Amino acid sequence: MIAVSSRVTDKAGATRRLVFGIAGQPGALTLLKDWEVLRALNGCTLKAEPAPALEERAIRTQAWLAHSAVAAAELLRQVELPFSSLHIAELALLWTDT
Repeated sequence: MIAVSSRVTDKAGATRRLVFGIAGQPGALTLLKDWEVLRALNGCTLKAEPAPALEERAIRTQAWLAHSAVAAAELLRQVELPFSSLHIAELALLWTDT
């Protein structure tokens, strides 16, 4: 999940932020709108895993994050956004083995 906001704030007050998800495998990543992220999360059974299991996935996770960071900018160019200078921040990573 990522948050997208304006890199430059031209107005005083609260800044606007949109939430998106990125799903898939490198080379076939797709952008999920906020409601699609919620729908995917509602279908999940989430459970915490012990640290050793997470360490085993570190290399795959870092590679996926690198691919998704590059893909996010490209995927967001295809969406009409209310600001032109983007700031993209990671919010959460949900990993599945399926």
